[in-house]
Amino acid sequence: MSKRSNPIRRTSKRDLIAAKALLYQYRRNTFPSTSKSPGYHFAIAKTVQDSSQQYHGAKADINTRSVKVLDSQFGEAFISIHNQFNGIHHGWAVNPQLYGDNLTRTFSSWTADAFERTGCFNSLCPDFVQISQKHYMGEALKISKYGASPHYVLDRLIFKDPKTGNWWIVGNPRSKQKSFIEYWPKSIFTTMADFASEIQFGGDVCSPISEPAPPMGSGDFNDNFKRTCYISRIRLVDSSNALFEPENISIQAFTDKPSCYQVSLKDMLCCLGDLEAQLVLLNEVKELFGHE
Repeated sequence: MSKRSNPIRRTSKRDLIAAKALLYQYRRNTFPSTSKSPGYHFAIAKTVQDSSQQYHGAKADINTRSVKVLDSQFGEAFISIHNQFNGIHHGWAVNPQLYGDNLTRTFSSWTADAFERTGCFNSLCPDFVQISQKHYMGEALKISKYGASPHYVLDRLIFKDPKTGNWWIVGNPRSKQKSFIEYWPKSIFTTMADFASEIQFGGDVCSPISEPAPPMGSGDFNDNFKRTCYISRIRLVDSSNALFEPENISIQAFTDKPSCYQVSLKDMLCCLGDLEAQLVLLNEVKELFGHE
């Protein structure tokens, strides 16, 4: 590969057809976050909308897992940034419709109108600008094995460039090997051209109503972090582009089907009940990583 070339997953006709079908599902389900569409379920922690709060990004470590889904289903864990019907969505997904396999892969999406007329996945539209020569959307990830070490995480930062207004995804932002992966131009957004009003961390699944919904995360909700899926080191980005802990920000944990899917937001490790499927969200997991 040339030093100037960027790795982009080859787009096929099948990819475009699948993406069009998925956009229909996203249009029905993603906005608003309290959607009750049959077959779609979510477990999220989100900032409570406050007119005095303006967010310029978010950061988190998303534990990577392999979730069992049928060809007609998908499961995701993500960071999501919104302002009304504008949104950016990034994390990992197991999505046979989009990728043609059951591997855990990176994904991103955007929209300026709740996927009515705008929006796309990964590099399937011209509004997406990839920069990284190492990472790309659709990249297969190392996964954390159930009940075993090591733990793998997707360390990601989404932020708004104060000079250009573009929204960036950055990989491994704390490392010297940080990678500026991609950006979306400011010009494609309306309400999010200046700032975001809501941040979400969580997971979702989608299935035809004729099939039982798949598990979320690792499918095991408890206090053993070798078994459960989690999002840790949650940070928000303020108007000066500084990261801060959401200590004084009101955050709600919410799931549309608590009998099956659950989410818990805690500062440290906590004991949680066993459920059919899950996603655990934490501010810090110092005991797991050993450092800040």
